[in-house]
Amino acid sequence: MTGEHAGDVDLIPFFRLHESRYTLYWPMVGKSEFASLQAANREQEKARLQLDAMTIDKVSPGQQQPESDHFVKYENSETGIYMGRHWRHAEGWFSYVMNDPKHEARTLRVTYSSGDVGRRFTIVVNDQVIAEVESQAGNKSAFYSVEYPLPHALVASAKDGKLVIKFIAHKNSIAGGIFDLRLLRHGK
Repeated sequence: MTGEHAGDVDLIPFFRLHESRYTLYWPMVGKSEFASLQAANREQEKARLQLDAMTIDKVSPGQQQPESDHFVKYENSETGIYMGRHWRHAEGWFSYVMNDPKHEARTLRVTYSSGDVGRRFTIVVNDQVIAEVESQAGNKSAFYSVEYPLPHALVASAKDGKLVIKFIAHKNSIAGGIFDLRLLRHGK
């Protein structure tokens, strides 16, 4: 191993790993591709940090602890994993209680899969419809995000800053799949 961080990794034989979970991936690139890989990784990290700075609260649908922390409720709903990411959808409905203690949320950001084309559902926040959705094919990426504006009066009137986000499937359709859900201070 060469490079600036070569000493940061301790390699041990697999037989010495007891009662441990591990996953290890070593990207393979040539010297000419290495600089562009590093630049792409820096850009991804910069974008992630910017999104995290705008995020008030987030839910990772389909994961037990984040859903439990946000008081998930549902009827006729399922979860799973697609391309390494957890999701939830429903032929009925599902909801989460999200926290905005300072009443500063401006948008609800929802991440979808490009493969879930034509699903029709309603997004309701504290009993107010904020969007009628028909999922579209995203760009060339497997996932895409949509930001839905939240009415100021709705956010300001939320008791204790609690926003109940509910996804309700239309008849003969499916709500979701939802791969990430965030309350943002402002849109991009």
